[in-house]
Amino acid sequence: MKNKKQAEEYYKYFSKLEGNQHIANLFAIEKILDIIQFNRPKRILEIGLGIGSISYSVIDYLSKRQSSFEYFGTEANKFCLKKLPENLKNYYSKINLLPNIKKVKTEKKFDLIIIDGAENSLEQVQSMIKNNGIIFIEGDRKNQQDTLVKVFPKHKFVHTISNYREPDYGPFKTKNWSGGGKLIYINPTFKQKLNWIKEKITSSYRNRITRKTYS
Repeated sequence: MKNKKQAEEYYKYFSKLEGNQHIANLFAIEKILDIIQFNRPKRILEIGLGIGSISYSVIDYLSKRQSSFEYFGTEANKFCLKKLPENLKNYYSKINLLPNIKKVKTEKKFDLIIIDGAENSLEQVQSMIKNNGIIFIEGDRKNQQDTLVKVFPKHKFVHTISNYREPDYGPFKTKNWSGGGKLIYINPTFKQKLNWIKEKITSSYRNRITRKTYS
């Protein structure tokens, strides 16, 4: 619940900005904060920064909780590149910005990779992520999901879904459930397997009970 309140602050901020029709949903931001709280990543890559809703949320959240971390992000859209320094303000300097995934150096691997945009070379993620790394795909993005689960045969996957609808202060239709995302543990530790089971049970309950009750 604490992370939801924090996510609401970030979501409200980006809901007022130009280009807000492409920001991450409230639940996606909340879930990313949960993933970070549980797994404590030190090195993060976001594929598709957009106007910065996820990167701002993560950097602000981590800046208050961890002494050190590295944040990398890809973006090539001219509108987004113009808006990122405006929207992220002082946090813009904390991003290692690259035009695409091919420009990301792989000597040091990532703990967490967040996918929030189109990318034609997703297979390269295999060489960029640590052995027990985590991938989070914002939204549905079925094609990206299919690509990634093929290259990680030991993965554990769950589609995380919300139990609340889009808030009226956001850019999306309030009749819709707030969008979630796909959580992939590529080679899970015992602790990660327990978390995966918890997420599976939660999402199953919300899908079969909560959403049907309030549909």
